[in-house]
Amino acid sequence: MWSNPLTYTAIVAALGLIVTIGVLIFKGGAWKGTVDAFMRDTKEALDTLLKRTEPAIERSSPVRLTEFGQEIGRRLEAEKWAEQTAPGLVEETRGREPFQVDEFCDVYVRHRLGDEWNTRVAKIAFQMGTTRESGLSVLRVVLRDRLLQLLGLSVED
Repeated sequence: MWSNPLTYTAIVAALGLIVTIGVLIFKGGAWKGTVDAFMRDTKEALDTLLKRTEPAIERSSPVRLTEFGQEIGRRLEAEKWAEQTAPGLVEETRGREPFQVDEFCDVYVRHRLGDEWNTRVAKIAFQMGTTRESGLSVLRVVLRDRLLQLLGLSVED
């Protein structure tokens, strides 16, 4: 058996096959790792993108905060801000319908908010992976609700 050259050829071929299979398994594992990393990175990027587009308010009537919007509000301390801001706006909004108060609050947060709060909204939005617009929408809803409460109105009126 050992004197036959085909025996050595078969052994070398078998070893070559074993090495080839080992290399393929190793390369396959490395390729799988690369694909897994790519898929993980892609999922994280999509999650970030979806988070940026997740609405802060429900487009119902009237608009209300979503769970995400409530989290933005907590980080902004929007309730505390509305408690301090709304009393100074009661006279400007007295006699208005709830939808007019809502419009007033929308204009207020977009044009009268001030640099400190605009910066704060932008910073929180950035930290949460969303837009500044989402933060302003949250302030609008929280301010509207507080103003309506002070005016003795409700969003249902």
